[in-house]
Amino acid sequence: QEQPGDQHQDYQGRVEVTKDLLRTGDFSLTLKQPDYRDEGVYTCTVYKDKKELVKQKALHLWVIEHLTITERLYQFTEKIHPAPRQTGGGPNREEEVKTSLMQNISSESV
Repeated sequence: QEQPGDQHQDYQGRVEVTKDLLRTGDFSLTLKQPDYRDEGVYTCTVYKDKKELVKQKALHLWVIEHLTITERLYQFTEKIHPAPRQTGGGPNREEEVKTSLMQNISSESV
């Protein structure tokens, strides 16, 4: 359960611990919506009777920003058999479409 008085304001509403952790022994902590400001080393320290160190573990957190990748699909009609045909637009329309696709590909190549 969150205890706002004991918790840094940057983590309020984003931290969740395992319910009934003392009974189960599962001391998992979940940090929701991490961002680059959360990067760093986190240390979990378990004491017995508030003074005897029982266990200590460290975790280094790296945050990678969410990326949206959009792919463009180009179709090369010469690789499809039988080749699809463009209808309408005049006798040279099929060649215009092929040329336009090739120009798009070459201008977007990295």
